Amino acid sequence: MGNSIQKRKFAVKNKTEFNIYFLVTEEKLNLDVEDIRPGKVGETKRNVKSFIGKKLYKKIEKGVDKAMGDTLRREHMEQRDRVVLDITPEDKGFKHVLSGHRFRSQKIKQKISTENLLYLTMLTRQFLIQDSLSNNAEGHSRIDDFPVGRNSYNVPLYNVRLKNLEDARGLSINTVKDIMGEKI
Repeated sequence: MGNSIQKRKFAVKNKTEFNIYFLVTEEKLNLDVEDIRPGKVGETKRNVKSFIGKKLYKKIEKGVDKAMGDTLRREHMEQRDRVVLDITPEDKGFKHVLSGHRFRSQKIKQKISTENLLYLTMLTRQFLIQDSLSNNAEGHSRIDDFPVGRNSYNVPLYNVRLKNLEDARGLSINTVKDIMGEKI
C-alpha cells in the first residue's frame, strides 16, 4: 500500500434540518423565480413590479431599504418568499445534500481554483411548507395557502457571488436564528 496522492475535493456541508440542492455556475443562473409574499403587501408588490419592471423596482426597493434601515429584514423575507414553483433540481444540474451530510466534488474544486467569479444558487423546502418532515398531505400544505406543489422550492441563495475561495476546503450551510426567525 503506498503513497497514493489524493486529489483535493471541495465539500458542501448541510448543517440545516432540511435537504438542500445547490449549484455552482460560472454564469448567473436564470430561474423562473416568483415572489409569493402573502396578503396585500405581496399583491401590491407584484402589481407594482409588473407595471414598472423588475430592474427599476429592485433599485427603488434597495434605496428605500437603505433609507429606512430595513436591508436585513428584506433579505430575511426574500429567503422565505422567493420560490420556484415548478422545477426538478436534478434535471437542472443541482446536487442534492441530505440534512447532516456533505457533498464532496473534485470538479467544483477545479472550478474554484480557476479564480473565476462563480455563483452559488441553493434550493430548499425549509420555508415553503408547514412540516416538510411529515408524511401526511396536510403537513405538506403551505402555511399561507399559496398554491405550491411537490416540485416547488424556496431559493434562499440565488446567484450569490463566490470569490477568493481558492484555499477553502468547502462551504457550510447553516440555519441562523435571529429576532425575525430562521434564515440560511
